[in-house]
Amino acid sequence: DGFTICNGNANGYSEWPYQRIRGGGIYVLTSDPMIKNCLLTLNAASDGGGALTNQSSNTTMKDCRFVGNFTSGTGAGIFNSDSEPEITGCEFVMNSTDYGDAGGGIYDYGSAPLIDDCLFKKNFAGFGGGIVSDDSYTSVMNCIFIGNRVGREGAAVSNWRTFADY
Repeated sequence: DGFTICNGNANGYSEWPYQRIRGGGIYVLTSDPMIKNCLLTLNAASDGGGALTNQSSNTTMKDCRFVGNFTSGTGAGIFNSDSEPEITGCEFVMNSTDYGDAGGGIYDYGSAPLIDDCLFKKNFAGFGGGIVSDDSYTSVMNCIFIGNRVGREGAAVSNWRTFADY
């Protein structure tokens, strides 16, 4: 509760274990933590989750800020894989992926996140400046999307093989 993670870096040299290349600030594996009132800023990852990766986890994030995070992969703010996170009252500002990658704010793969009362502002990605939902069931409520940009499609949201509730 109430901490800052700044300048974390997951730029490992191999695909496995994933924590070497995902979750520049935080890597959550098969856990159910609650993260509240935190700032994750200027973190980077070479594969996904510039700030945070949820892998097979049910993380609760409340009133957190994700600012200026980067990934050469997917999900500059958060990368969710096989997870069911609850993300409430969070801000995603100026996070970015490489031009061809996806999910400036959040990238969901095989996941079922609940995203409520969040702000997505000035994020950038090749696809899905705010959120990408890929083969997932994503529920987004009461969120604001402002000035997100993409190289290709979905400045606010992109859905691929997914069930979404907006």
